[in-house]
Amino acid sequence: MPTNEIICTCAEINKQQIIDAIIKFKTKDIDLVCEKTGAGMICGGCRPVIQEIINKYTK
Repeated sequence: MPTNEIICTCAEINKQQIIDAIIKFKTKDIDLVCEKTGAGMICGGCRPVIQEIINKYTK
């Protein structure tokens, strides 16, 4: 999945923005990542993908 791929179509948030939030806030907390990026806050359909990204980048 390229880093410019849109993860949250509702808020138009891409993978890199998710990764940046994970790194900036040093978090594994999906709620914090969603709050800081705006992803997953409207319909929530992208939250499983966001969790996968969090899992990958916070081993």
